[in-house]
Amino acid sequence: MKPKGKFVMLFLSLAILAGAWLLAESMAAAERAGETAAVSAAAERIDLSVGGGAAVTALSWVWDGQTVNLVFSAESGVWENADDPACPIDQTRARALASAVGQVSASMAIPGATDLAQYGLAEPTLIVMAAAGDEIASYELGNMTITGECYLRISGESTVYLESGSLLPAFRVSIWDILETESVPSDIAAVTELEVSSAAQHYALRLGGDGIWRRDDGGEETPLETEKVRALYEELTELELSVCAAWDAENPSDYGLAQPQALAAVRYESGTGAAESFTLEFGDYAGTDVYVRLAGSRMVYLVPGAVLDAVMYPDWEALQPLSVMTLAKEEIAGLRIELDGKAYDIVRVSETREVELSGSKEPMQVTDVIYSNNGWGLDAEGMDAWLDALCAMMAEGDAARGGGRERLLSLEVTPKTAEEGQEPEPVTLELWSYDSRHDLWETAGRRLLVDRTEAEALVDRLTALLADA
Repeated sequence: MKPKGKFVMLFLSLAILAGAWLLAESMAAAERAGETAAVSAAAERIDLSVGGGAAVTALSWVWDGQTVNLVFSAESGVWENADDPACPIDQTRARALASAVGQVSASMAIPGATDLAQYGLAEPTLIVMAAAGDEIASYELGNMTITGECYLRISGESTVYLESGSLLPAFRVSIWDILETESVPSDIAAVTELEVSSAAQHYALRLGGDGIWRRDDGGEETPLETEKVRALYEELTELELSVCAAWDAENPSDYGLAQPQALAAVRYESGTGAAESFTLEFGDYAGTDVYVRLAGSRMVYLVPGAVLDAVMYPDWEALQPLSVMTLAKEEIAGLRIELDGKAYDIVRVSETREVELSGSKEPMQVTDVIYSNNGWGLDAEGMDAWLDALCAMMAEGDAARGGGRERLLSLEVTPKTAEEGQEPEPVTLELWSYDSRHDLWETAGRRLLVDRTEAEALVDRLTALLADA
């Protein structure tokens, strides 16, 4: 036999001998106690479930200073809070608790235990009572072992058991942890409107048929940037109503909800294309949180106060679309233009000269801006005005669907060098025709919609300026 094989056989032989010795010692200890101890390992587990397999019909336990009493209603087929049948119980959680009690078993029994403190059972961590059939059992849970098992005693008995450790974590919950909470609708295909009313202000944001969000300013509409509006309404559509403050708020004024400080209505298209909506009512602040409920509900929740802050006091300036051009005119050193199949390399330079003024001893400094295309001068005043119009052009929003149809203009704008030896990063823009009302600027990975008349007037002006270049 090879040395490795001999070592394995020796190890197995020693393990068998050690196992036999431990078994003999365990049986001897049980005989000395006058009872028979159940040994775990490969032996059958000790069944401690109540009712001999009958369905569990009632549960009671105390956790975090709160007593929870659940009862199964055969009439309705659901678990109820025995102290308040109106309390909405999460049936999945309740069934899991009943299942845990219905399958209680132990790997070992320690008969005649007198020093309960060493098992953490002098003052049990948790007591769970369960009823099944004609039986009621009361389980006292103590310390956890290093193997993850838990010492357990059935009230009134002297035997301590090693339970699998599943009962204690299952019942370390209060009534608030097993509530069936509500949620904002999840079947939202597209949000179409956000309306907020509060003492501070009232506003409505609507998504137009052209894919652009606009704020209704009492008849006048202000375009807004799509991505920023999305971040605003997602504060509400992704809100988690998980921390319940009251499941049956008989007195809404206790939470500032008799007269909410803000109402937020979200209108949307569902996955089936139906027009749907939901409204959230915001009450008083509770520290950094705020009370909220779904309109028509009696359940009240706590959510971060920052959610209300965001929708009640929007930063309107930040929601405005960005300028198409990210550079100021004074920062531009040159442009490469592609228009009507031709390319133009335009340099923009500033030259300072002195002008003698009549009656003045000191000459005046005058700066001239010169535009040239491959060395040929251009209409400086006209080019300056054209750049002013380009830099002032604002996007009405992001293109929500589709791309451009025909490229009208391509620009590569070179900024002045910011620092000595630093290579400036050019800004690239392409203007495309889009729909009956808009053209589309593509720049830095963004697709910005602009007024079609304004954009194509800009192209016409540039065409005229470059006609003789």
